Parts: sequence; structure tokens; C-alpha cells
Amino acid sequence: MTEDGFTTEDRSMAGDYQPISCELYSKFELWIMRQQSLRIAWRDADGGDHIGTVIPTDMQTQSGSEFLCFTDTVQDKPDRVRLDRIIRAEVFGTSD
Repeated sequence: MTEDGFTTEDRSMAGDYQPISCELYSKFELWIMRQQSLRIAWRDADGGDHIGTVIPTDMQTQSGSEFLCFTDTVQDKPDRVRLDRIIRAEVFGTSD
């Protein structure tokens, strides 16, 4: 864990970051503004696959990579994932 409460991202992989499309980036920004619950699937730096229900809270840039910051709804803790490691993201449930 880093001082800001996030897990340490594999910084040696920052050089291989592949920017996501502007359209998808805009969707993440909108989901953050609306505080919509998301179901996301991602691959970690070691190649492990994960699926979780999260509340997106912010976007960050660090060492040339962009990250989605979120609160895991099961563990109620902050975390983040590099945007190009997200395999799938969709709104979970309704905001009504």
C-alpha cells in the first residue's frame, strides 16, 4: 500500500501503457460524475484476471500511465487499476 491508500502498481510496466480511446475515457469520466456502480473485469500486472463491482471515484496519471481509482463495494476499500488493463466495464444495476 502506498501513502494515499492505493495498492502499488507495477511501475516497471509503465513504459508499455497503451492509451484507451477518448470515447471510453469519457465514459469513465461520466460514470465518476454520476457515481455509478460498475462491474469491471481487468488483468493485473502478473496476468491474473479479476472481476469486481466498484464505485469509480477519480482518474489519475502517474509515470505516463492512466488509472481508474475506485472503491471496491465488497471490501469497501480504495484501489485503482491501469486503464489499459480493463477488459470490460459496464454499469451495474440502475441509478433509479
